[in-house]
Amino acid sequence: MKAKEFYDETWSAQQTIDEDRKILRMRSDAIEYSYRQAEPLHGKKLLEIGCGAGFQTVEFAQRGAIVTAIDFSDAGVKKTKALIAQHALSADVKRMDAESLEFPEASFDIIYINSVLMHANKKKVLQECARVLKKGGKLVVVEPLNLNPFLVPYRLFSPYRKTNPRYMSLNLFKKYSAFFTSMKHWEFYFFYVLALPFQNTKLFHFLKKITDSVDNALLKIPFVRKLCWMSVVEYTK
Repeated sequence: MKAKEFYDETWSAQQTIDEDRKILRMRSDAIEYSYRQAEPLHGKKLLEIGCGAGFQTVEFAQRGAIVTAIDFSDAGVKKTKALIAQHALSADVKRMDAESLEFPEASFDIIYINSVLMHANKKKVLQECARVLKKGGKLVVVEPLNLNPFLVPYRLFSPYRKTNPRYMSLNLFKKYSAFFTSMKHWEFYFFYVLALPFQNTKLFHFLKKITDSVDNALLKIPFVRKLCWMSVVEYTK
């Protein structure tokens, strides 16, 4: 199944909306870090690629950004528009292909992508981002990596496997840094992944505290960073 067909179907279901909110909570450390990398947002023209259910679109608008949000899913665009209206906020939300952005060069101060590159032609998307980003502007990418050994069982049976995701690697992120003037990155969640099956139990906060502590020590080793679940990358044009 193509990713667009999958998300057109699943974004129409409340269960999927709830799942997206749950995934954002699971990745909250990485997400909060990505917001800090994107700041300052107030008064800045921000493009969100892959708005999904619109939770982060709302966050950016609440932080004062002038938001344009796109998604390749009609259902995602509809959900995001409804959520923006529900919060009495303003954002320009439209259906668009990230591989061929319909914006002039140097249109945005900030571009934000969360878990989109695994469904797209990475080179085309990042080239397009470089084209529509202003000089000195920032592209912030939050993306799952391909090598975490603890995620293999989940990825084998996840409903998202129907989209045939092609996960990123740190080597690919570094390769595409050629489109920009600089790149910074930080990785999250190695052993933390083992705590996730317990997230609805009283054990979770205890396990998270332990795995976070171990991860913080291990992430000083470059090789371990390649094995993490998530990476947050900041490109500057």
